[in-house]
Amino acid sequence: MELGSRQAKFTLIGKGGKQIMALQDQSGARLSVDKQSNSVTISGSDEAIEAAEGLISALLSSCSAQEEMQITSDNIGAIIGKGGSTIRRIETETSASLRINRDDLTLTITGSDDAVASASAMVTEILDAPREARGSRAPRPLADGEVEAFIDLENSVGSVIGKGGSTIQRLQDESGARLDIERGSSNCRITGQPDEVEDAKQAVQEILDRSKEFDAKREAARDEASESNFNEGGADAQPAAEGDGDIYSPEGW
Repeated sequence: MELGSRQAKFTLIGKGGKQIMALQDQSGARLSVDKQSNSVTISGSDEAIEAAEGLISALLSSCSAQEEMQITSDNIGAIIGKGGSTIRRIETETSASLRINRDDLTLTITGSDDAVASASAMVTEILDAPREARGSRAPRPLADGEVEAFIDLENSVGSVIGKGGSTIQRLQDESGARLDIERGSSNCRITGQPDEVEDAKQAVQEILDRSKEFDAKREAARDEASESNFNEGGADAQPAAEGDGDIYSPEGW
């Protein structure tokens, strides 16, 4: 049975595999998710298979609504929240699923009509809140001859900061530029003389490239393990929301 999308597969499995196990208990059929495609194989008696197909169709129909919202590198941190707390709270309170695509800066909300509407309203409220209410502060003005540049650290904020701020402090010492990361955001502002800013940008980009390479390897290993567990009854396939920590400029450490 084709599920149609990766999100539908996660909906079918449910957190901790609870949803797919509940469907098996209710129908008497065995459900096996194909790790190579967004499909599920149903086995059992004719009655059990028919019951499972009906339950799956009803489940996916109730979660077929979708809304896409455009976000920015400045407010993505506010949506995610410290350690992913905000995006998880929205999902818990609305039963909707929120997925952020950092490449094109879009937020996709899926679920029932009511769940999507509620989640969208909560996100809009966060985005409409004044920057001060989200813990933001006015940027430091540029001195004569200084320039500024911005880099989205994505999920590598911790790597750029380092333990106790050691990495970001080293970057500043070596480049001569100043690096500020907005609280609750992945946006990094680099200020200083043009050559200082360029050196800092290159150093930060090297850290981001290493982090992306590591994350890609970890994600591949996790997907392989998760997909394997699906066929054994369903492990937790719901991907965790990414989140940035409560970040300050070095002066706040």
